[in-house]
Amino acid sequence: MKKFITVIVTLALCAGSFVGCTYTKQQQEYARMMLFSRASYASTMRFVSIEGSGMMLSARIYDGKYNDLVLVMSEAESVGYSEDVLVAWPSEQTEGILDRLNQRVSKSDIDVEPYNLSYPITMTDVVVNWQDVTDLIVSIEDFELIIDPDYYTIPQPTQ
Repeated sequence: MKKFITVIVTLALCAGSFVGCTYTKQQQEYARMMLFSRASYASTMRFVSIEGSGMMLSARIYDGKYNDLVLVMSEAESVGYSEDVLVAWPSEQTEGILDRLNQRVSKSDIDVEPYNLSYPITMTDVVVNWQDVTDLIVSIEDFELIIDPDYYTIPQPTQ
């Protein structure tokens, strides 16, 4: 009987360890997925960092140079983070995207409350509530024009 109980306890401990390791791995994978999502958002919204902006910002996350990406309101707020954290802040282009987003919301009478936002959407929303802003933007038809108003413009040949 003692042997049976010992085997049961050992199996329970092993199963608990396996579940714990799997859960930790899932947490790590989720955190990595959120990091890539945040990097994609920052790139799309034209945030800038010491590494540059746009695709360069995302590339530094994807190549593993940084372990985290923090969005802040201004360059002044970017100091004091560890070297493995890439810090990004809105650019003038980000302000233009925000202006176009608010114009589209107003013109199309889009209800932003389901996205946990209120009108007008602010730069604080763009930085702090980035997931909600992402959900709103991708729900808008032709959202590409909010990001880049020349998205559908066909370049004319130069003479």
